[in-house]
Amino acid sequence: MRAVIITGGMIDDYNYYKNYFNEDDIVICADGGVKHLINLDLDASYFLGDFDSCNFEDVKNDSHLKNAQIIKFNSEKDETDTEIALNLALEKGVSNIVILGAIGTRIDHTLANIMLMKKALKHNVELKIVNEKNEIRLVDKSISLNPVKNAFLSVIALKTTTNLTLKNVKYELNEFTLSTDTSLGISNEFTDKKAIISFDEGLLLVIISRD
Repeated sequence: MRAVIITGGMIDDYNYYKNYFNEDDIVICADGGVKHLINLDLDASYFLGDFDSCNFEDVKNDSHLKNAQIIKFNSEKDETDTEIALNLALEKGVSNIVILGAIGTRIDHTLANIMLMKKALKHNVELKIVNEKNEIRLVDKSISLNPVKNAFLSVIALKTTTNLTLKNVKYELNEFTLSTDTSLGISNEFTDKKAIISFDEGLLLVIISRD
């Protein structure tokens, strides 16, 4: 079961997501993400937040919220609306989460959203942050990725990563210790084979991006 969280960061090209959703997705809309929910023409399963980023009275009767469970929080709270949405998704026992609108002009919110990926990882839940230019994963074990045309593949260590090996990419790497203070893993490129990212211990942001 998959949850899609829609939060209030930047989405420019709604058509990009046209065929992105499944009928059985749990759709969790966080506060200001309601504008994206409406533009994506999706029906929310849950609408939550302190509603300081939207005019709740204007949107509460919108048809995209007609079947949504509405959960309102006090504005003086410890978690962001995105973290509350993530907590709800984890409580529902999903195995896969996608967050849209998690990247925006507020670098503090963007970084916090990326760091929230550690919470999903602790629950063994696959989480991706996606926008029109980026697909971000956080991994603590080896993975393989199908090639993506006209895209870059970057790896960034959030924790020193040992014996990192990259295969079937333009710039291969063999048993390298990737520390948190280097940009060495930026802007690799796919080949026509499945990219292999393997390591012994560590924590890696794996980012597929396009200019």
